Amino acid sequence: MAAKKSASSCGVDDALARLTKRAQSRVRDGVALPDIHAIAKALGRDHELALELWATGIYEARLLACLVGEPARVTVRQMDAWCRTFDTRAVCDSACVPVFDRSPLAWGRLLPWSKRTEELQKRAEWSAGPRL
Repeated sequence: MAAKKSASSCGVDDALARLTKRAQSRVRDGVALPDIHAIAKALGRDHELALELWATGIYEARLLACLVGEPARVTVRQMDAWCRTFDTRAVCDSACVPVFDRSPLAWGRLLPWSKRTEELQKRAEWSAGPRL
């Protein structure tokens, strides 16, 4: 069953504006993780929004994408595409733990990911595997 969208569900521009509003110069990556979690809670699950946020390539937007994505709607193609673009451990782990590890398709990705040579792509197997 697909997760319900919250009444405050929004588009990618509104989600990015919420992140910008919470940005703090004292935080290295711009937005504190508790603020990203608060935004995700306010937005609710919205898989299309998650895909759009991921496509921005913005660190905080990708973390938010992992929190609003719907694991039941994740496809093998999406998991592999996101895996190929992991650029930090935080993004890799954020995608693998609350999204990929809750997808029934994740088991089928562990072996291919374990054979990858790129560190963060290989880490996807290590991150998601123990939680399956």
